[in-house]
Amino acid sequence: MDIGRVVKLNWKDVIQTSDWTSHTEVECPTFESIGYLCHQDGHTVKIASTIDEEGEMSGILCMPWACVIDIEYVDKERSTTSTE
Repeated sequence: MDIGRVVKLNWKDVIQTSDWTSHTEVECPTFESIGYLCHQDGHTVKIASTIDEEGEMSGILCMPWACVIDIEYVDKERSTTSTE
């Protein structure tokens, strides 16, 4: 698993209307989210919006695999060296 890598998650969301919109006009919207990969297993993938200098992640988006269309790595392999 490539924990800490920056990924772009392409995914479909659910939608519900509360009016008399015809079913032919209702489609699941597609979105892209970018973040640090922090977990994946057989049920979900999780990305974080923020990572600190110690590697702690926050702002977690947890997505069931059934909603995921594609995961694309945005960065090269994450470097553990500091530029300071």
